[in-house]
Amino acid sequence: MAGNFLYSSTLNIKNSMFTDYFQRISEKNRYLIILVGTVLLFILALLPHSFGWIFFKVLFALALISFIILQYQTMLTEEPGSEDELDLEETIQTRQDWLQIENDQDVEDLFQKFLESTLQLVKKVLVSNTVILLFANYNKKEFTIRYRVSDFPDVIIPQNNIDIYKGLPSLVLRNRNPLIENHLPDGPEILPYYKINENPSRSFAAVPIYFSDKIIGVLCADSGVEEAYSNDDLEILKHFGQLITIQLFGSNKLYEYESENWLANVLFDVSQQMNRIQSVHELWEYLVKKLPDIVPCDRISVSRKINEKQGQIVNIQGGTGNLKPAWLFSINEGIVGWVMRKNQTLLVDDFSQKENYVPRFGTSETPSREYLSLLALPLAADNKIIAVLCLESYRPRNFKEQHKRILQTICNQAATMYLTTQTLDSLKSMNYKDEETRIENMNAFRFILPKEIKRASRLGYPVNMIFIKLYYQAKENDPEIRVKTLQEFLSLVLPNLSDSDYIFRLLTDTFAVIRSSNNEQETLKVAEKIMNKLTEKKIWAEGQAIDFYVNMGILPKKFITDDVDSMIQLGDESIKNSRLLGPNKIAVYRQQTEDENRDIESLPTQ
Repeated sequence: MAGNFLYSSTLNIKNSMFTDYFQRISEKNRYLIILVGTVLLFILALLPHSFGWIFFKVLFALALISFIILQYQTMLTEEPGSEDELDLEETIQTRQDWLQIENDQDVEDLFQKFLESTLQLVKKVLVSNTVILLFANYNKKEFTIRYRVSDFPDVIIPQNNIDIYKGLPSLVLRNRNPLIENHLPDGPEILPYYKINENPSRSFAAVPIYFSDKIIGVLCADSGVEEAYSNDDLEILKHFGQLITIQLFGSNKLYEYESENWLANVLFDVSQQMNRIQSVHELWEYLVKKLPDIVPCDRISVSRKINEKQGQIVNIQGGTGNLKPAWLFSINEGIVGWVMRKNQTLLVDDFSQKENYVPRFGTSETPSREYLSLLALPLAADNKIIAVLCLESYRPRNFKEQHKRILQTICNQAATMYLTTQTLDSLKSMNYKDEETRIENMNAFRFILPKEIKRASRLGYPVNMIFIKLYYQAKENDPEIRVKTLQEFLSLVLPNLSDSDYIFRLLTDTFAVIRSSNNEQETLKVAEKIMNKLTEKKIWAEGQAIDFYVNMGILPKKFITDDVDSMIQLGDESIKNSRLLGPNKIAVYRQQTEDENRDIESLPTQ
């Protein structure tokens, strides 16, 4: 008997091994084997009918039939299984879709869903009218309503904050013990989350909520029926409180992990983007545009410290009232001035609780009472204030400690970048080449013009000047398109100038040309030639045509002196006169008499 059992076991093992090997063969290959086997069977039938060949034919036919039977059994066992696996995968995927966690906000949403489900369950199990979770804020001495489920939402207070010393929840917090009160006495604030004198409850039960061995809140349930709760109900409420504690602990750990990931990603992006900044002006522009993406706000400003008494708004975005860039204010008035003096971060949760308006910059500013929360941070290096970043929001309590930490880190990076870019700006101010166009800049103009005037006077040849103002429309804040547009513009202008001419970039889109050894008429012809080139050809950048026009002003020899500032002023006036005539016009500066206004002579372009 033992021998039969051993033989049977061995046979089963062999069959199992053969079946497993068979199932590992792909379905396509199985059908191919059956097809080839059938063809071979027909070929074998044509062989001689001796005993050996007949035995081989029968053996081959049995093998082929066995293979076909195994294929049929495999089809019956595989198809339902594969469908079940597919359905299971789809079910798991569907169930986990709402559990996907990509950032700290997802952790908050998940905990919110947990509270929603748990408090609804508490309400049904304990047959209550209201179940409410209160978190204690010991610094502000108040409860915060974290979540609530109620049959009487109209009589619950609209605000989320409750005095920590009022009502039965404060008793649970102080005594650190559960509480049942099945005969609620009359009192205006015995349950402070209801409106005064509108409490519909007659029974109350509550348990403390712990986190890291510290009581952080109270889970409350109440009913409109007296004697609604028993000790068993209180035990059930305790278990729900422990469940909230466990979930809170897990969510907090996950929140910290996701917050650290978010913080690391944000700081990495900011540090990369700051490395591309080339000037102090670009730094302020970057901060004003980037920070609202990191910390949502409705108004943001950057203000620099001028001296020990005054500050100045560098940039401001949002509802500004009478505030604008370059607006001066006393640092002895307002919140921003206080931050400049103290070199400390200031966080205000809710201005609506203040009786009087607190000025942000000074007493002369237009009051902006719609901004209810504020976060102001100093930007300092070596304990010396450089500037102050001020973020404001319409929402109370919009800014959190996490926002404060990340912005303080960014301010430290910005302070370092400020020192670097300030050094670069100082070097650029001593440079005679424009960084973008590689032609001479304002510094070179101030240096070369007086020398050229003196040399022309000594050698006796005339000097004329052409001022060109370029007006173009490009993508907003796209420096690449602006640079390419300028390069295309100069490619049309430079071939029309002689080797003895100088061209300068005075401002962003203002250029000056000094023409030597030419009279006024030749200068006019050169200006007309340049104008025709600019009007005939489109400027292309980034695959799109840039709409632009120019105005030119010409200063004849008799108005030219070695006073650089005076020449810049006259050139600006000649461009304004040209612009009055319309786009793509040339105006020659004229002065009839000392008492008459300056006039212009218009030259139409061909």
